[in-house]
Amino acid sequence: RVGEGLSGWVEVNRHTIINSYPDLDLPQAASALGLQRCVCTPVFAFGTIAGVLTVYTRQAAGFSDREIRLVGAIAQELGVEFTRHDRTLGCDLAALDDAAPLASAG
Repeated sequence: RVGEGLSGWVEVNRHTIINSYPDLDLPQAASALGLQRCVCTPVFAFGTIAGVLTVYTRQAAGFSDREIRLVGAIAQELGVEFTRHDRTLGCDLAALDDAAPLASAG
């Protein structure tokens, strides 16, 4: 649901969360999968949130600064692609903001 877990918080607050605990997003699956840390970052298209990119790691130390920058760059590129897709197909991504909760990718 919108606003729940780490990805939901990022969607609502539009700020990146770095090296947090994945069990806050995936309470049962995180430990079963051995996930130790995650990065959640918003994906923007046309100045509005189009989704949240959440990446998980099994490394207890979490993500390095370089990896965090890479996740941010990937999120920006996703936003560019969403924008390009919107212009090509005539979709209205901004209308989706109120339509349905967003799922995290991860």
